[in-house]
Amino acid sequence: MYLLYKKFLLILLAITVNISNVNSGSILEPYSKKAFDVAMSSSDPIVLHFHADWCGICHKQMKILKSLLKNDKYKEIVMLQADFDASTRSLEESELIKRFSVNSRSTILFIKDAKVVYEISNRKNVAAMVDEVSIGDGLDMLIKQTPKQ
Repeated sequence: MYLLYKKFLLILLAITVNISNVNSGSILEPYSKKAFDVAMSSSDPIVLHFHADWCGICHKQMKILKSLLKNDKYKEIVMLQADFDASTRSLEESELIKRFSVNSRSTILFIKDAKVVYEISNRKNVAAMVDEVSIGDGLDMLIKQTPKQ
């Protein structure tokens, strides 16, 4: 019953925050504090992508993420995009950047149970930033830690 209630709340939130795209159950949306707080309080895994609109690597990462998230095995993953660009980001996004000590655009954080379990960024492994296998490994780490329903 709790899982059904949680799914209802996430669907209600999705309607409220005007989701930009729903893809095989995975929720892809721009960052909002409300959506992030709901996702963090649930048991659903989160992919947090820090991007800039002008960043070529960020666009490649998004293309890979969207492609991978079409797979039904990732349907429980909530994906949020936060703007890293200082000239366009919100105060909430600035606070998020500080919270996770993100120092560059094109950073992808894989979060489970309010903890970062995997990170792709230029401070970890530059080659992995646009590598489909590395990004898929991050997604797989999230679902392996998710209890089966």
